[in-house]
Amino acid sequence: KVLIGELRRQSLERTDEVNQIEDGSDANTRETELKHATQLENEILAIDAALRSLSEGTYGICHCGRRIRFERLRANPAATLCIECAKKRDENFSQY
Repeated sequence: KVLIGELRRQSLERTDEVNQIEDGSDANTRETELKHATQLENEILAIDAALRSLSEGTYGICHCGRRIRFERLRANPAATLCIECAKKRDENFSQY
C-alpha cells in the first residue's frame, strides 16, 4: 500500500512551473498515472482476497457454489466468479 500511496502522491504532485500551453497535457498525464495507481491497488486487493480465500479453503469456489474451472483460475488466479456468473454480471452491466 505504501507503493500505491506514493504513486498517487506523485501523480497529483506538480513539480514544474505553470505553463498554460502544457497544462492540458500535464493534467492528462497525472490522470493517467492516477488511474494506473488505482488499477494496481485493485489488483493487489484482488490478490490479497485470493490468498485469504486460499487460507480459508474457499479458493476457486464461486458465490453460487460451483467450482471455478482450472483454466479460468490459471488465466486469472484472482477470479471470484465462475464463467456463468461472470457472464451474467457482464450482461447486467451492459444493460446500463
